[in-house]
Amino acid sequence: MRKPGPGRTRTPLLARLKVGTKLMLLVLLPVCVLLGFTGLTALADWHAASQLQDFRAATRLSFATAGVAGQLATERTAAAMVRLRPGAQAQAGLGAAQRDVNQALHQAQASAADWHGSIDLAGRLAVARKQLASLRHRVAGGSLSVPDISTSYGARVNELISTAGGLIKDRPPQSSGQAPDAYLAIVQAIEAAQRERVDVAAVLGAPRDQMALDQITATSRWAALEGAELGTFRQNAPGRLAGELDAVLRAPAGIAVRNVRDGILASPRTTVAHTTLGEWLNATGTRIGGLSQLESGTARDLATTAAHDLDAARAGGVRNLGLLLAVLSVVTALGLVLRRSITQPLSEVSEGARTLSSGDLAFDVSYAGRDEIGDVAAAFRDLHVTAERLAGEIRATNAAIGASRLDHRADVGAFEGTWAQLLAGMNDTIAAFARLNQDLAASRARIVAASDQTRRRIERDLHDGAQQRLVSLGLGLRAAQKAVPPGQPGLSQELARLARGTAEILEELREMSRGIHPAILSLGGLGPALKALTRRSPVPVRLDVRVQARLPERAEVTAYFVVSEALVNVAKHARASVVEVLAEVRDGVLAVSISDDGIGGADPSRGSGLIGLTDRVEASGGTISISSHAGAGTRITAELPVSASQRPA
Repeated sequence: MRKPGPGRTRTPLLARLKVGTKLMLLVLLPVCVLLGFTGLTALADWHAASQLQDFRAATRLSFATAGVAGQLATERTAAAMVRLRPGAQAQAGLGAAQRDVNQALHQAQASAADWHGSIDLAGRLAVARKQLASLRHRVAGGSLSVPDISTSYGARVNELISTAGGLIKDRPPQSSGQAPDAYLAIVQAIEAAQRERVDVAAVLGAPRDQMALDQITATSRWAALEGAELGTFRQNAPGRLAGELDAVLRAPAGIAVRNVRDGILASPRTTVAHTTLGEWLNATGTRIGGLSQLESGTARDLATTAAHDLDAARAGGVRNLGLLLAVLSVVTALGLVLRRSITQPLSEVSEGARTLSSGDLAFDVSYAGRDEIGDVAAAFRDLHVTAERLAGEIRATNAAIGASRLDHRADVGAFEGTWAQLLAGMNDTIAAFARLNQDLAASRARIVAASDQTRRRIERDLHDGAQQRLVSLGLGLRAAQKAVPPGQPGLSQELARLARGTAEILEELREMSRGIHPAILSLGGLGPALKALTRRSPVPVRLDVRVQARLPERAEVTAYFVVSEALVNVAKHARASVVEVLAEVRDGVLAVSISDDGIGGADPSRGSGLIGLTDRVEASGGTISISSHAGAGTRITAELPVSASQRPA
């Protein structure tokens, strides 16, 4: 094994772990064994719950299978009655019984589709359906006697009862109570009673000269089988159900059946001679109905027992799991508290350093101990204060640039070293930006001024040149029209048409001239110019001009074109019913606002007219704002400096 060389030290294993990790290991390791045992117990409970869940599903399938057996026993009786009492009523009874069997068998097969237990229930039910179809064919052909019908149907019923018993035979060891045994006993007892009913009916319905003594006494075996099964039922059923059984047996129908049974054992021929088929069927039907109700009660008791066992197993699993989580939570909380009491100062300082390095100044270190960690925390707080002051200077500089206060300068003297050099560089940058902004503003102002001068020159040339010539041409045409002899009406009408066309061209030229540069603005000022502008608007305008004296030409021209462009946009797009225009001077600023009650939704970025207005207003040293919400109209507000202190240089 290689030894550490000079100057190299091996770090022990525990020294490689953080303090918090060491504390958590110290607290959690002793508890791991206890948690392991608790976890195994919880797993066992969940496994038991899974078995009980399967048993609960098996009981439901057992009920469905036993229901098919019960309906098949009813069909057996109906088939026997067709032989004993032929007629339409017996045939109708057989048809109804067969439909009930088909429905019960269909429901049982549907329930068995998702069953994956050891018994192939779906396969057995499919076989039972095929066998039943063959048996029904034989019954319909009349080839079976009543004893044969009883025996053939009995074989199918016993197979179904055996399947129902097999489903709940292997119940989990956690399943308490004897409800499954009681349920199987009552089902088998009812089948014995059903067989006895058909066999005795066969004896009672046969001719007296064809009755054999052994055939009569053979029916007593079903009573013995029923008695054995009912005895098993009494042993496993709760007292309530046993009491209900006694009530069924002591009922008049039960007493009548018992008397016939006793008579068959004591004097078979005499009993048969004094018992009618109808009496026997009525008494046994009532008695079997009571036993069937008892079967339903036993099935409910079994279902309740299975559900109770399943809930108990689940509750046990949840309880153990809850105990496991509670212990783990308590131990973990204790470990975390101990860990926090030691590692919090270190974590806070390191987190503060990382946060500050990422540019977040909101984090602060609150630890103020007198140990080495406290010294580091104090140094960090000093650095934090310096960083906040520096950030404050930078934010103030940015705000000044955003507000066009380019005379702002950062306080370089409050910092030292690199911080002072950084702020000095920022001051130089903002100074250069101020000079560039002044040059840009002056350039934009010169461009606007040159444009306005060109507009005035074009308007003056149009007024003094083309307009005057058109006026003279119109007067000449009118004079020529008057000089036309009365005998030439066509010439007079043509001259009149030319005169009207010349007048229309003159009016269009005057309108164009006003759009280029309105002469009334130069002569009368902003108030008369706005009044003339609003009179030409197709949308009604409420004008309020609170300007008495003349204003600087640049401000008047800009305000005029703001109102003009706004009225054009209202007429084209706003669908407004009225426009309000307000012009007033306050604190050395000309404020012009145009608002309408139209549909709103104007987007300044999508129209060259609004963009041009913005450029003109800003070139004049003013500001413009546009508010246009959908359905709430549009409002344009422009503020233009009119005093020497407010106008740009």
